Amino acid sequence: MKARKKMGRPSKYKLPTNETNVDKFLSGIELGLSEESCAELIGVSPSTIGEWKKKHPDFSEDIKRKRGEGKVWVSAQLREAIKNGAKRGNGTAAFFWLKSRTEEFREKHPEIDANTAELKRISALFAGQMVSLAGAGRATPPDPEIPK
Repeated sequence: MKARKKMGRPSKYKLPTNETNVDKFLSGIELGLSEESCAELIGVSPSTIGEWKKKHPDFSEDIKRKRGEGKVWVSAQLREAIKNGAKRGNGTAAFFWLKSRTEEFREKHPEIDANTAELKRISALFAGQMVSLAGAGRATPPDPEIPK
C-alpha cells in the first residue's frame, strides 16, 4: 500500500534555515512584544500560534519562560537606572518604579457606588436639564448648578 501524501501547506513551525519561526517568535516575546505582534513578525495568524501551543506543549512553556526572562531583564535594567538616577539625585524614576510594582505605593482610586443618593440626584438633575434643553431647542447645555 502506498503512503498517502500530506495535504495542505507545510507548517511554518520550523523553517529549513538554522533559525526557526519559533526562535523568532520567542525572541519577540522575550523583548516584551505581544503574541499577536510576534505572530505578525513571523507571518502567521494568532490562531496559528494557538494551534502550535496545543500541538507542541513545550512551546507554551517556552513562551512563559521567555516572558519571565524578559521581565527579569527589564527589572534588572530598571534597578540599575534607578541606582544611577539616585546617585545623581533623581528620585522620580525610583518613585514610578515603586508605584508600578508595589501595592503600597499605588494610587488609590475610590470605588464609586452607583446606588448612592448623591449620584442619583445628579443623574436626575442632568436628565431634567437634557429634557428642558431638547424642548428649548438649545444646542449646548448651560453650566449646571447642582442644588444641595
